[in-house]
Amino acid sequence: MANLIAEKREGTGKYVAFDLRKQGKLPGVLYGYNIEKNVPVSVPLKEFVGLLDGGDRLLDLQMEGKHVTVLIKQVQYGTFEHQIMHADFFAIDATKPVNVEVEIELTGDALGVAEGGILDQIMFHVGVECLPKNIINKIVLDVSNLKLNDVMHVSDLPKLEGVTYDAEGDEVVISCHAPAAEKEEGEGGEEGEGNEPEVIGEKDRAEKEKD
Repeated sequence: MANLIAEKREGTGKYVAFDLRKQGKLPGVLYGYNIEKNVPVSVPLKEFVGLLDGGDRLLDLQMEGKHVTVLIKQVQYGTFEHQIMHADFFAIDATKPVNVEVEIELTGDALGVAEGGILDQIMFHVGVECLPKNIINKIVLDVSNLKLNDVMHVSDLPKLEGVTYDAEGDEVVISCHAPAAEKEEGEGGEEGEGNEPEVIGEKDRAEKEKD
């Protein structure tokens, strides 16, 4: 478990937050298990970004000589890319299961792509339930054996000890299908009866005009 030092901050509001960021600190809030009310805090921005980039979700937050096991619950970004403005730290009971969202990362070269297919990832994150000590940074799904017109479901995700998936087993994670042009050729009518391509949103617009 990664460590992060936090300080209580007295003031709140955008001007206080602005001054903190100028000092290289990130404003945040601590709440959750054994926390009677929300505690405004600040943490070193550089260290926080390093932990976040490394995939750390579970932290030992050290503040005023005390250690609190927390999850990075939410990160607020600014207008500019990668500009972190605020973070929520959710205190948890290390002996009880928690629910978190985990990234799904694909690995391998799908057989269907070699056959001319296209990978279409439907699910990029999945909810899991586990004890804090079993929290993982990502789920790695091997798509090497995915053939053209095949589908992989939540039930195909790797089985991990102490981890259960919140999603239904039949929910689609990724599919491999033929390019749209090939689909249209295969589904077209008789020769000479080609259909005009449908303009996205045109059908809905036409139905609204009828109403």
